[in-house]
Amino acid sequence: MSDASKREVIKALNAFLKGEHMAIRSYDEFVHNVQDHSIKKELARIQQEHKQHAADIARRIQELGGKPQESTGLAGIMAWAMMEVAEITGQTDLDIVKRALEGEDLGIKSAAKVVEGDLDPVSEKLVRQILSADQAHLGALRELINTYENSICCDGSN
Repeated sequence: MSDASKREVIKALNAFLKGEHMAIRSYDEFVHNVQDHSIKKELARIQQEHKQHAADIARRIQELGGKPQESTGLAGIMAWAMMEVAEITGQTDLDIVKRALEGEDLGIKSAAKVVEGDLDPVSEKLVRQILSADQAHLGALRELINTYENSICCDGSN
C-alpha cells in the first residue's frame, strides 16, 4: 500500500474512531440517567462494546503507522453540546432508550459513509465486523423498547 493510500485509510479510520468516541460519551450519559437496572446493564454492555471497537480501530491505525484520535474533536464537542441542550435528565427510561436507538442508527449510517471505499482489506473487514455489532445493538435496543412498552401496556403502570 502506498503512503498516500495509508494516509487515506488512517484518515477514514480516525473519522470512524471519532464516532466511536461520541458513542462512548453518549452511553455514559444514557447509563447515568436511566433508572431501570436491566436497561442500565444493557446500555453499559453496549458502551463496553463501543470501547472495544474504539480500541480495535486505534490499534489498526497504529499498525498503519498513524496516530489515533483520542477524542471526538470539535465536531463531536459541538454535537455533544447540542445533545446537552436537549437534556436527557428528566426523561423516562423509554425516552432514553429511544434516543440511544436513534443515535446508534445515525452512527451506523454516518460511519458507513465515512469509510466507504477508502479502506484496505484488513481495515474494511474490521469496520464491517464493528458495523455488524452495531446492527446487533439496534436489535437489542429495539427489544428493550418493546419490553418496556409491553410492561407499561399490560401491567397498567406508567
